[in-house]
Amino acid sequence: MTIAAEPSGELLVGQLRQGDLLRIAGGRATRVAGGIGVFHVAVADARTYVAGRDGAVYRVDGSSLARLTPPMDASSVAVDAGGNLYVTLYVGWVKKIAPDGAVTTIAGDGTEGYTGDGGPATAAKIFHPRSLAIGRDGALYVADTENRRIRRIDLVTGRITTFGGDVGITVSLAAGPDGSIYSADVVRDGAGGGVTRTTPNGETTRIVSSTLVNGVAVAGDGTVYVNEWEAKRIQRLDASTRRLEPIARG
Repeated sequence: MTIAAEPSGELLVGQLRQGDLLRIAGGRATRVAGGIGVFHVAVADARTYVAGRDGAVYRVDGSSLARLTPPMDASSVAVDAGGNLYVTLYVGWVKKIAPDGAVTTIAGDGTEGYTGDGGPATAAKIFHPRSLAIGRDGALYVADTENRRIRRIDLVTGRITTFGGDVGITVSLAAGPDGSIYSADVVRDGAGGGVTRTTPNGETTRIVSSTLVNGVAVAGDGTVYVNEWEAKRIQRLDASTRRLEPIARG
């Protein structure tokens, strides 16, 4: 499963195997659209976009999914204020799809590695990127998964930098309303697993430790939600107690 928060605070849940895109509101699930398995779901300007299991990007139009790109091995999608789509490709690319359909590379050279900080993102190496998000500052944040880092791409200058510290084997990113970037990481070799928060000044702190978490979403009021795929459960983080409270179960 994958999750995203809508402006209203409701949650969208994408299902890789079942196919339906669901909305969780008031403790109940309703169908939004279906027909494909969903790798990733993103919300921008009250519009919903998904990276499908077939590697294409779709937009939710009513109760249907309108395909915006051909299959291109997209594993996640983000959308900027100009309507440009950004997708991660596991082999080591971040691509941009303009509203007219033109596709360009904005980061990576398609090979494994960890280079390029301070220079053009197109000359950098990233290692199996798995997720991305547009930050409150308008920059693109990329989960450089196998390097256990978040990379920041300035979409004006094209410059790439590393943002914050070690975030583990990250598979999901979400941008918070205060400019923080939240990262969900999975267990590797018995270590890691949970959610980290990196503040705008680059301070990274683990806020959830869990071997079950594989997704994170942040609502407009700053509420943090986590997805536990194998447990088929979505939980809310209580900001005062730091405890997870279930809000939906499969």
